[in-house]
Amino acid sequence: MRVVYVGGNWDLFHVGHLNLLKYAASLGDFLVVGINTDELTERDKRRPIIPLEQRKAILEAIDCVDFVGVRASFSDNYWYEYFKVDVWVVPPGVWSRERNVIRRKALKEAGLDIQYVVQPRTPGISSTKIREVCCEESLRLGTCRFVTGRVGRVCQGEGRAVDLRGDSVRRGGSDEGGF
Repeated sequence: MRVVYVGGNWDLFHVGHLNLLKYAASLGDFLVVGINTDELTERDKRRPIIPLEQRKAILEAIDCVDFVGVRASFSDNYWYEYFKVDVWVVPPGVWSRERNVIRRKALKEAGLDIQYVVQPRTPGISSTKIREVCCEESLRLGTCRFVTGRVGRVCQGEGRAVDLRGDSVRRGGSDEGGF
C-alpha cells in the first residue's frame, strides 16, 4: 500500500485545497492529511479564521481523505513514521524552508525513504486572496474588523495596510498565497 501525506493549515477551505487533496490522493492508496493546530497556524502565518475542529471536520468529510492527524509542531514526524509514508506532497516555496530540510533529514535518519512531490498551486485562488477581497470590501463599506495574528490590529488588502488603532495607511505587500 502506497501512503501519501500532505499537511497544511487548511483555513478558509477553497477549490485550491480540494485540488491539492485530489492530486495527493491520486499518488497513492491511502491519504494522510496533517492539520496544524490553531497555535501552529498562528505562528506560521496568522490566526486562523476557522477553528481547528471545524477545519478538521471539513477534511474528514472529503472522500479522498483517509485520515486526518493534528500536528502542533513543524518538527513533529509522528504521522510520517506511524503510517510509513511513501510520498510527501508539498506546495511550491515550502520545499526549501529550513524546517522542512531538517524534517527530511530526520525522516531519512528514521529509515523512511520518502518521495517528495511539489504540487503546483491552483491559479487565481488562495486563502490570502480570499482574505484580501473580504478586507477590501470591508474597507470600502467602512466596516473592516479583520485582525491578523502577527501584525496586530491591522487590516491588509491589495498591497496596503490600515492600522485600525489610528488612521495611518502604509504601502506594502501581503504574504504569499495559499494552496
